[in-house]
Amino acid sequence: MSFSQSCRIVFVSVFFLSFSPCVAQTQVISDATPQFLIKQSEDKSLLQQHTADSQKAKFYNNRGIIYAKQGKTALAMADFNRSIALAPQLPYAYNNRGSVYYQQRKLDLALADYTQAITLNPNYEKAYQNRGNLYYQQGKLELALSDYTQAITLNPDDYINYNNRGSVYQKQGKLELALADFNQSISLNPNHYITYNNLGLLYEKQEKLELALANYTQAITLNPDDDEAYNNRGTLYAQQGNLELALSDFNQSISLNPNNAKTRSNIGLIHTKLGNLEEARTNFKKAQQLYILEKNTAKAQAISQVLKFLDNIP
Repeated sequence: MSFSQSCRIVFVSVFFLSFSPCVAQTQVISDATPQFLIKQSEDKSLLQQHTADSQKAKFYNNRGIIYAKQGKTALAMADFNRSIALAPQLPYAYNNRGSVYYQQRKLDLALADYTQAITLNPNYEKAYQNRGNLYYQQGKLELALSDYTQAITLNPDDYINYNNRGSVYQKQGKLELALADFNQSISLNPNHYITYNNLGLLYEKQEKLELALANYTQAITLNPDDDEAYNNRGTLYAQQGNLELALSDFNQSISLNPNNAKTRSNIGLIHTKLGNLEEARTNFKKAQQLYILEKNTAKAQAISQVLKFLDNIP
């Protein structure tokens, strides 16, 4: 077992579980307001032919966006389908429907829609960003890298694309390239807490622990509800032997996200080191239950071994 750090799971050091770099996925829905305008230079007969259907498609697409943001997935999907049926030549509803599929973990359908959006509009930056996120989650890092780079080419002022490409570089071990992208992301948006968290992970890999600590703390300052940043800072404190500070951060992390199995494991590890064996057992059992719910058999079995070890301690 090992402690955990923020953004998705990766094992670090002998004891602590940590998260891997995090891609930002906050802009998955595209508003149709500018995209449905037809250039005045287009043929007038084409304009007359498509205007009515395009306006209806715009309405359904935009209402679908509202439904999606409200969590009304079925209604959003129905509206995006209507929009596509009315104006299949317009890319934006494909991107938006793909984002709903992505949230439903229907990744093949999401990929098909993102790709169709790009086919219809090869300059559609957000579709490249979204498809890059999908490839990243699938572990297809070279494909993700290609899409993020294309998104940056199309819009070099979008901080999210630099953060996301930096996350790919970090997973590939290209830390200097990752550092350059994270710094560019922050220069474009100094309030993007996810990038500070990713910088913390990078500096920790480089054993620049003071810089790592400063960046985790900045991520928390910018977003006090970021459970993963507390978890990551707690991991760093634990590796430095500051167990009380580590426990404080892990407890804050679990108060924000009680269903985080990795943080539960980390609390169990701290209590083991502090000699609080009953507290350790309680937290490991909770972590094991959460891993079982996640269908993560390997980690559930690993915790079983830890519990057996604790049971043999007088």
